[in-house]
Amino acid sequence: MTLPNFLVIGAMRCGTTLLDQILRKNSDIYLPQKCKEVHFFDRYYERGIEWYEGFFPSTALASNYQAIGEITPAYIYFPQIPSLIHKTIPECKLIALLRNPADRAYSQYQRRGLLLGEFRESFEESLINEKYDIFNRGLYAEQLKRYLDYFPRKNLLILNFESMIKNPQDAKNKIAEFLCLNPKNFEDVNMEKKFNKSYSAKFARSYALTYKVSRWLRKNDIDWAVNLAKSLGVPKLFGEKSISTPKMALETRKKLLLRYEADICQLETLIDMDFSSWRE
Repeated sequence: MTLPNFLVIGAMRCGTTLLDQILRKNSDIYLPQKCKEVHFFDRYYERGIEWYEGFFPSTALASNYQAIGEITPAYIYFPQIPSLIHKTIPECKLIALLRNPADRAYSQYQRRGLLLGEFRESFEESLINEKYDIFNRGLYAEQLKRYLDYFPRKNLLILNFESMIKNPQDAKNKIAEFLCLNPKNFEDVNMEKKFNKSYSAKFARSYALTYKVSRWLRKNDIDWAVNLAKSLGVPKLFGEKSISTPKMALETRKKLLLRYEADICQLETLIDMDFSSWRE
């Protein structure tokens, strides 16, 4: 039986797509080939361990890798997940990638609003309505505390998104030490490329439909069809167009960071890290 020995648990819009590319460029690491995000613990737990094992190499092939993992950024958010992970893989190591919570919130708004056409309101209005938990997903201390109720601090690696962008080699070194890997086996990743960036949809309804269809296909284990469509550029036919998105209003950013201040202070105490750069 082969199960992952590490998980990247989030957070959403914090650079996990870039981290996925970094990890996949190390031959000592195995990540699922079918898809980036398995969503076992938040969507498909009832399908059982055997279904989950299908995303990882057989016992015979597992010896070819020093680290076997998966990346699902939703894992950090939902309260029931830490206990499910501990019940299934109690010795698992966890990696959390965190970003300035105000920037994370705005990035989520842009992604869902511009590309999927799901928002008909301003960013400020969406924070009040909280339809997609835009604000709450940035309460990292609250979320990580639930994990530390089940896992020792040594099993949790926290990476700062902003620091990783500035110094990717330092992030690689920390990951290598955490997973007991040779840091020299990480290949270079083009940091000039913007991963999983926000787009505007040319045809919002058509693009939203393709998104829903892809979710249905993955839910029914038809991942090959989604991967084929992506490789053929089908999503772009329906509407991805890169645009220069407006920056968050400075006053909005100030107010948002003030709302996050208590949680940031708790986070610094909880994991003994300095996030003073987020306050700038």
